[in-house]
Amino acid sequence: MDNIEKYPLYGPLEINALGSNYKLFLEAGKREIKNLWDIKHQSDFKVDGYEMIRYLAKGSFGKVVLVRNKVDDGYHAMKVLDKENIVKKKQLLHLKGEINVLRSVNFPFTMYLQHFIIGNTLLYIVTPYVESGDLFTHLRKERRFDEHISTFYGAQILLAIEFLHYSDILHRDIKPENILLDHTGFLKLTDFGFAKMVKGRTYSMCGTPEYLAPEIILNQGYGKAVDWWAFGVLMFELTTGKTPFYNNDTKKMYQ
Repeated sequence: MDNIEKYPLYGPLEINALGSNYKLFLEAGKREIKNLWDIKHQSDFKVDGYEMIRYLAKGSFGKVVLVRNKVDDGYHAMKVLDKENIVKKKQLLHLKGEINVLRSVNFPFTMYLQHFIIGNTLLYIVTPYVESGDLFTHLRKERRFDEHISTFYGAQILLAIEFLHYSDILHRDIKPENILLDHTGFLKLTDFGFAKMVKGRTYSMCGTPEYLAPEIILNQGYGKAVDWWAFGVLMFELTTGKTPFYNNDTKKMYQ
């Protein structure tokens, strides 16, 4: 895992990086994902090789902290998860899916895994630190983006979704909070806790209410189209500053 060459953390998708044939690039990515999916591997790097700088976020399953690598002085985001809490809240499958995606997907506009460390009571997921925060925060500050900026951001997320779908991976939680912005203005799709490799249809009820496709709500079974529905909601939100179906009453929103 640690020896896999990843695309640069910052900046645009270079044509030379993709090669002359985009289909060949997608095929190569699919092969890499297949080879790395479900590998039982943890990093040789130890958690005491990092110095904690400050807290970045806290969620129901753990916390995210900014850390410094004591060897190369690089900064990283470290998600710290309690094993007992993960088991108690039945999140093992979601965690496994997240690790599989972060480990195997190698694309300029998706987050990737640097180290996965297993401690006695805690799990540590180390990824690059993207310092400009999430797209949701910037959208609330600007209220809405003009069409050119929305299109610029949308194109990157579209490519990320396309790359995931080519290998039958559904994200299932596309929203501004799960998109990070680097200091050059380019994006990283992140938070793969609901991601799942699906060939055909799946029936799990998951995601964020404002972005859920009708077939998820109706429990009809669904496939890749649900990510494109969420992408459409996202684009509406970027250009107007609000989601199209929001209601304080979740039941009314689903209707």
